[in-house]
This record gives sequence, C-alpha cells and structure tokens, in this order.
Amino acid sequence: ETIIESASYPELKPLHIITHYCVLPFNKTCAPRLAISRCELIEELMKILDVKTGDNGLTVDNVSKFCAQALEHN
Repeated sequence: ETIIESASYPELKPLHIITHYCVLPFNKTCAPRLAISRCELIEELMKILDVKTGDNGLTVDNVSKFCAQALEHN
C-alpha cells in the first residue's frame, strides 16, 4: 500500500523511480509469493497511473516485458 501511495505523489511521479523498479524483471529463482506480489503491485499501479501515455514510466512496452517474464516464472 505504501508503494502504491508513494507512486501517486506529485513529487515522485515525474521521477519515474517507483514504476521503473516495479517493472524490472525478477530472477527465475525468485520465491513464488514474491513474484505474485510484484504482479499484484503492477496491477494496482496500472489502475492509478495512465499506461497509455507513458508519462509516468509505466509504458505498455515495460509492462508487457514484465508480464512475459512473469508468465515464464515457475
């Protein structure tokens, strides 16, 4: 919840820090619960941030790359 709230702060939004680190791919050895939590985090960020414009660092390209790797996770 803190990460989601921080992503909507006007001071942090233009820096794209939170969205950048959230869409970084994770290792295939990552714990399943951690992988699920990261996917849920991206889902919540997509609800509050506009993915279409990409003005917040959360672009369709970044999200699709993240989702493609998340699907390959065991």
